[in-house]
Order: sequence, then C-alpha cells, then structure tokens
Amino acid sequence: MEEFGPRPGRRRDAHPRPEPAPDPDGDLPMSDSILYVREGALARVTFNRPSALNAMGFEMGRRWRDLALEITADPGVGTALLDARGPAFCAGGDVIEMASSGADGSDVTAAAEAIHAGIRAFVESDIPVVAAVQGAVAGGGLGLMLTADYVIAATRARFVSRYANIGLSPDLGVSTLLPAAVGQTRALRLLLQDETLDAETALDWGLVSEIADDPAQRAEEVAAFWLANATGAFAQAKRLVRAGARRAFAENLADEARTIGARFDTPEAQIRVSAFAAASRVKTAAPAAPAAPGASEGSRGSGGSRGAETPDASSESAISAASAAAPSAAAPAPEPPTAPETSPRPQEHA
Repeated sequence: MEEFGPRPGRRRDAHPRPEPAPDPDGDLPMSDSILYVREGALARVTFNRPSALNAMGFEMGRRWRDLALEITADPGVGTALLDARGPAFCAGGDVIEMASSGADGSDVTAAAEAIHAGIRAFVESDIPVVAAVQGAVAGGGLGLMLTADYVIAATRARFVSRYANIGLSPDLGVSTLLPAAVGQTRALRLLLQDETLDAETALDWGLVSEIADDPAQRAEEVAAFWLANATGAFAQAKRLVRAGARRAFAENLADEARTIGARFDTPEAQIRVSAFAAASRVKTAAPAAPAAPGASEGSRGSGGSRGAETPDASSESAISAASAAAPSAAAPAPEPPTAPETSPRPQEHA
C-alpha cells in the first residue's frame, strides 16, 4: 500500500516529526496510536493519543486504514466498538504535525486518502459499529465518529467544525456523513459558522444516537445486544441503510428483496419466525379479558392526553409465549456455519 508523509528529497522543517518507537525485536515500528483488541466477536478500536487530543497524524492514519481493512475482512468479527482515551474523542487531523513535518499538499492528500480507505471500509461493511464519545470532537473527528452506525455521547461531549479557522476544507467524510446525519442545512450551519454544539443539541440534530453518563459502558451494552440477538439481521439492516444513500431507489428495493429472502433461509431467521408465528397463534386463541371497571375509550390522563389502553389477556399471553419460544439473549440463535469460531479471550494486536 502507498505510504504517505514527507518523502526523501522533500523540504524539511527544522523540527521534523519523530519516528514511531521501534519494536523490541527491531523489525517494524511499534504502533500504539490506535489500540486493537479482539474480545470474541467484538473488535474494539481505541484512539490512543490523549496528549494530542487523539488528532490523526501520519502514522495514526496508516494504522487506522490497516486496522479497518483487517477488521472488515475478518468473518469472525460480528460488531465493532470505537472509543478513545483522554479528554477528547478526536480533534481531527494533526495540524501541528502537518505544519512541522515539512509536508506539502500532496502529502496531506495522500494522508487523507489512506484515512478515507479506513472510513469507507467500515461504512460499506455489514459490521455494525458503535462509538463511545467521551469528550470533544472537532474537524475530521466528526467524520471518524460518524463512521459508527450508533453514537453514544457523554453529557460533557462537544462538537465543532473549525475547518475554516485554519483555512482548510472538510475531509475524512465530513462533507458526506455530516449532512447524511443532520441534513444539509444544519451541516452547512456547523461548517460555515464557528459554533460548538453541546450533547443535547447534537442529540436533537441527530448527530448522536444517545447521551449516557458512561458512554463506554453503554456502548458495550449496545454491542453485547447486537451480538446476543439477530446479529446477521442487524448487519444487513446497517448495510442496506448505508448503501441506500448512494444508490437509485429501484436498486435499493431490489437489494431489499434479495436480502430478506436470503435472511429468511438462515437457521437463525427460521427459529425466530417460527417462534413469532407460534406466539401469534396463542394470541388469536386466547379469550379476551373483561374491560377494567370505569374504563372507556378516549379516557384522558392527568396530562390531558388520551390514556394508554390496558393490555388484555391475549396480549399478555402472546408476549409470554414469544418470550418462551424466541431465542434469548443468553442463548442466541445460531448463525449459518460460515463464520469461524472466535477466541473467547481478548487478544491485543500491535
């Protein structure tokens, strides 16, 4: 793969960027700018430059690309979790490194293209990605964050563009992923104004999916939910939605038809469809419960809105039957026997 950064013969600043620390064996540079750990079918990717606010430098960009390609090519990965260490999630590109390394525009373009390859790998894959955002997100960090399909932000998280402040244009997918998340008008507002969004505003805009006191813990819960339930169905739902934004409507409909047919033939879907059908038969056969005394259609609660209807016995029996028949989170339905068995023990990759 093409490497990037200042090449021999290019002008050099008086303060060149440091090289990565050598591997103890003396073979390849050891990269800890992004950590990767496999925990069963979960791939955990952690930005690990807290002193630089996790800004994406030249080496970190290569690491991101290589990990994304590795993870999305691994059939044993069921979901991915993206998080970061330190006070910020990601401050975008490392402008200090760009300015001090002697890089020129072609170096910056090559760096962006490599990072884009990693973003594209995740976005176009069928692996659901959840992000835990514990702090500030700026510039290209917005694009890296929106690589995730489900974003959980801390209450203290803040979101800002700042491209124009340093005379640069959007990169890392921001010009596409940001308007896809919040709409064109709000995307332009964020990019054309020096405005910082708090977590509540980001949630209202659709920039994030949830706010949590502990986004790391909540992200683990979401990832565990995906893995314990219909993992294949979640994967295809993610793929269809992501692909739909860049294809014709007719092509999307054709893909939906093919995909639901293929899913129907999987062992997982057969078990779940049978359980749903059994629960529906129980609901149809169960007698209706008598109406609660004093209840009437259109009754209003204390807030002046129409009250919720009381569930009848047939509804409750159907729910009970579905719970008993459907695969539980503790014992998920099997996937088709194509994915290899994964190791139950975490394995950290250099």
